Amino acid sequence: MLTTPADATVILAGDPNTIEMNAFPFGGKAFAEPGTRYQQVYNASLFPKSFTIDKISFFGHSGPFQPDRTFIMRLSTTSKAVNGLDTVSLANNVGPDDTLFASMSPNGTIPDKFTFDGTDFLYDPTKGNLLVEILIPGGSVNYHLYDGYAKAHNGTFGNISSRAHDFDSGFESFGLVTEFEGANVPEPTALAIWSALGGLGMIAARRRRKTA
Repeated sequence: MLTTPADATVILAGDPNTIEMNAFPFGGKAFAEPGTRYQQVYNASLFPKSFTIDKISFFGHSGPFQPDRTFIMRLSTTSKAVNGLDTVSLANNVGPDDTLFASMSPNGTIPDKFTFDGTDFLYDPTKGNLLVEILIPGGSVNYHLYDGYAKAHNGTFGNISSRAHDFDSGFESFGLVTEFEGANVPEPTALAIWSALGGLGMIAARRRRKTA
């Protein structure tokens, strides 16, 4: 369920070979009208260190995207736990570093893999879990036909990921298989730390000489 090499640039939440699938929130000819709000939280343990996210991908299963829709993606660090999102007031799940990441207006058949290529988002897993929010701006929520599907885990995600949304049901351990691309943020090396300390020591010594 998790791929995290030591110098990983790709982190995978879920198994793209899964046979489970969701129309939420991309599929269906008339599934979710403008106004839909979808959130998915990912366990911080997926990320071994601070990670700059620049692409987020999902995996298609079958059918079309909702036609003529714009999907807006926002990212934030949330204090909410996996399987602990507020499913009544979704605004309570959003963290203080809420950031516009990307938007996409796809049409046609959902491909095997589709990607939001966004503005770099620096995620520090020591500060909380990662929240991905997908918005379809506009009017009221409405859902009908489940014609387009992406690969998902339906009640089988455990404590890796879960979702919340303002339509229909299915929250705990539900969610889309997701791939994060980016770069691990390098930690300061011992040499860099000692160099910095040495520089501070030299400054202190100069100050002592000036005051002597």
